[in-house]
Amino acid sequence: MCLGVLINPGLVLAQTCEQGVGKNVFARVLQEEFSSLVGSQGPLDVNSHASVSTQDGKATVGLTLLDGNSVFTLQASGRVADGTVPVLGGGRFASGFSVKADWHLLSREKNSITFDNASCRSYLRDVLAAENKLRTELVALGVDETGFDIRPGQVLANQRLELDRLDTKIETTRARAERKRQEERTAAQVGVSVERRQALGKKADSLEASAAHLAEQRRQLAGDVASTESTGRWSLREDAIARRNAAVRAAEGRLIVRGAAMEWVSFRFLLAANAFSLFDPMRAPSDQIQKLSFTAYQVGITWNNYRTSSAFGESRYFAFGVGLAHDHNLPDLTKHNIKDRFVYSESDPERTEERTTTAYSGEYSGGQKFLEGQVDYYLFTSTDNRTAIHVFAGGRLRDVLRLRLGVGLLVAALTADGKSKLNIELFGSADDVLTPKDSSQSLWDRARIGVRITTPFIFKPRD
Repeated sequence: MCLGVLINPGLVLAQTCEQGVGKNVFARVLQEEFSSLVGSQGPLDVNSHASVSTQDGKATVGLTLLDGNSVFTLQASGRVADGTVPVLGGGRFASGFSVKADWHLLSREKNSITFDNASCRSYLRDVLAAENKLRTELVALGVDETGFDIRPGQVLANQRLELDRLDTKIETTRARAERKRQEERTAAQVGVSVERRQALGKKADSLEASAAHLAEQRRQLAGDVASTESTGRWSLREDAIARRNAAVRAAEGRLIVRGAAMEWVSFRFLLAANAFSLFDPMRAPSDQIQKLSFTAYQVGITWNNYRTSSAFGESRYFAFGVGLAHDHNLPDLTKHNIKDRFVYSESDPERTEERTTTAYSGEYSGGQKFLEGQVDYYLFTSTDNRTAIHVFAGGRLRDVLRLRLGVGLLVAALTADGKSKLNIELFGSADDVLTPKDSSQSLWDRARIGVRITTPFIFKPRD
C-alpha cells in the first residue's frame, strides 16, 4: 500500500493500493490494510507498492514499507523547469528536488457496530420482542412476516414436491420399459418362444403408456404451479406491513452505526535542495544575476483520524499536523523574468539570441526558522464513497502568519473489483489570506486553481 499523502494534501491521496473492502481510498487503506497489520507478525515487507503523483508540474514517486503495526513511506519529488513549486505550509522552491519520509504508527482501532448506550440496547431488546409478537400475530392471520399470504405458499411447496416425485417416477418407468424392449429383442435373436416374446412386448407397451400418462400429469401440475406463482402469493396485508416497518424504523432510529474508526500518528521529515537565481539591479550588468542554492528541511508530527459509516455522508477523514522548518525567504521576494540579448559575432550584429532567466529580487535571507501547521478534512459525499469534498488550511509563522486556505473536489475512478486506479482532485486555494506581501493584490490575485492526480503501481502484491 502507498499511504504517504494521507498526511500531505499537496500530493493528495498517494494511493493505497490493495483495496479489497471498503468503498474509498481511505476506507480501503484503513479498514483493510491497517486492520490486517494490527498484531500481525513477520518480516518487513520492503517491496509492497509504489505510487506516482503529479501536482503543479512536479513529479513525485513513493515507496511504502510495511511491518507489524506501522507503515513507513518514502517519497522523492523533483522539478527541472525554472519556477516555483509549493511545499508544506506555503513555502516555495525553484528548480530542485526533495525527499520526504513518513512513519505512520497506528494508535487506536475500532472496527465494529456499536450502540449508543445501555438504554439503547434495552430498547432494542424490547423492539425485537415486539417484532416476535407481531410475527406470531401475522402467522395467525395467515401471512408471513413480510405481509404475504403464506397459505398459497404452502400449496406451492407441496406442488413442487409432487413435481419432483413425478420426475423421478417418469424416469424410472421409462428405464423399465427400455429394459423390457431390450429383453424382447434378445429373445427374438436366441429363438425364445413366440408367447414369451409377446409377453415381453405387452409389458414394455404397458410401461411406455404409464410413462406417457405420468408425463401428462406432470404437464398439468406444472401449469398449476405457474398459476399459483402468478396469482396466489401476492395477497398483501397492508396493515401488517405498516406495523412491521414502523417497528424496524423505530429500532434503526436508536442505533448508531459507527462502522470502522481509526487513529494514527505520523512523523515527518523532509529534505529539499533548491536552486534559484537572485537579481540585483544595482550591480554591474554582468553581475546582476547570481545563482545560489539552499537546502531546507522540515520535521513534524500529524494526528490522523478516519471514520467510515454505512450512513450517507458520515464517512470522513481528518488530519492535523504541526512542524518546524529550516528554510529561506524566497517566497517573499519579487519574481522577475529577465531577458538578455546576445550577439554571436561583431561582424554579424543582426544574428542575435534572446535568453530569459527567472530571478528574484529583494533582501534574501537563508537559515530562517518557521513554525508550521496543516489541517485537512475530507467529507465523502456519495453512497459508494468515490467523491469527497476536501477543505484544507496551512500556515507558516515567523514574524507574521502566512495562512493558506483551499477547497477541492476528489473523484476516485475504480475498477469493477473495487480497486482504485486513479484519484483526481480539482482544487482552488489562496495564499497569504491574512497578511498579503503586496497590499495592492486582491485575494483573487493570490488564488490559484489546479488538478492533483495520483495513481498506484503494484509491483509486488502482498500475500
